Amino acid sequence: MSEATPMDTATESSPVPAEDAGRRMATYPHTTTVDVEVIVGQYTGHALVSRLIFVAKKAAEKQDESLELDALKIAVDEARKAEQTALYTEVTQRINGRCGQDYVCDAAWIERVDRRTAQKQDKLESELNGYKANLKRNQ
Repeated sequence: MSEATPMDTATESSPVPAEDAGRRMATYPHTTTVDVEVIVGQYTGHALVSRLIFVAKKAAEKQDESLELDALKIAVDEARKAEQTALYTEVTQRINGRCGQDYVCDAAWIERVDRRTAQKQDKLESELNGYKANLKRNQ
């Protein structure tokens, strides 16, 4: 009796070996649902928001508005948490008011975060220049 290989266990609707089917579930056209919470658990920061945008784009292509909006809502929350204003703006534009006032672009928040980030960058650059000057003096 011959031993079955992973390719033998792949189904007609699943072109991938059975061992890979779970990891690649979101990339197959026949898949209708994706557990967004699983994606959230696998990524953090910028990668998480980017992946959620990717999932939302694919859901939009498949006309799965529920999945699209779920992914975008989580992406907005994560972008705000990480203070990623560019991704936040992109996600809120994709939502386009379909999820209520909580998911509309907050220009004041973006301005505050960008201002705070610029101040932090100026402070760090000033410190770096001070360290460079001290290093040159000590040589």
